[in-house]
Amino acid sequence: MQEISRCVSCDYQTADRETACPKCGKRLRTLGQARRLGFFQIVIGTFLVALMGVITFIVTRAVAESGRPGATTTFTGTSSDLMFTYGIFAVVIAIGLVSIAGGIMTIRYGRTNKVVFFIILGLAIAFYVLAMAFNRSSH
Repeated sequence: MQEISRCVSCDYQTADRETACPKCGKRLRTLGQARRLGFFQIVIGTFLVALMGVITFIVTRAVAESGRPGATTTFTGTSSDLMFTYGIFAVVIAIGLVSIAGGIMTIRYGRTNKVVFFIILGLAIAFYVLAMAFNRSSH
């Protein structure tokens, strides 16, 4: 049985072996391809969440031990520096979590969700704006 392909843009469906949508010209993706993409999204999201979780733990421990007698680390920044750092960590973790959710939805429904894409894009923009705001306040 031939697999049905779906347009990534307009949801046109066909059983023919086409690579581009005849309606809008965008790429057609089979259910198997969509599920592989979903699995990849889950792997990337899990990596981001795990990596940032470990980094957050290490930074928190280093900051907590800073200034204690015999401490091997010293945090010399301000509380706003620390809040900015944790803000960046939170945005990256949020991007990872949204990526995991998007991957699960892609696997379950066989197509990507545009809302998830825009949430990730919005979080990335928030990350950029946060970095620019902090950069201006540092000077």
